[in-house]
Amino acid sequence: MEADIDAKIDDDFPPARRDEARAILGQLDTDLTDLGGGDHRRVLRCVLHLARGDIGRLHVFSDEARKDWRDVIVWAELGDVPGTYRNFRRPFSKPGPPGAEA
Repeated sequence: MEADIDAKIDDDFPPARRDEARAILGQLDTDLTDLGGGDHRRVLRCVLHLARGDIGRLHVFSDEARKDWRDVIVWAELGDVPGTYRNFRRPFSKPGPPGAEA
């Protein structure tokens, strides 16, 4: 798993839930590889962002990503505030201008 994703899990989840969160995202990464869907790191970052440290939400958004990974990208990157944009192509630790590639 990417270092920034691993660090975000440590930041967002309590110690008792971190292994479970890693397992959920690890399985999602495998499933997305099997589906041939998009940039897996980007999708994992989006799911992790949307989960906001809640293991139940992590399950929900992981399941949504399996249905259509593009949905979670739109939800995470465009969010609910008009005119804002997040770029999860970039690692969590490397903020950059909108549209910048990692």
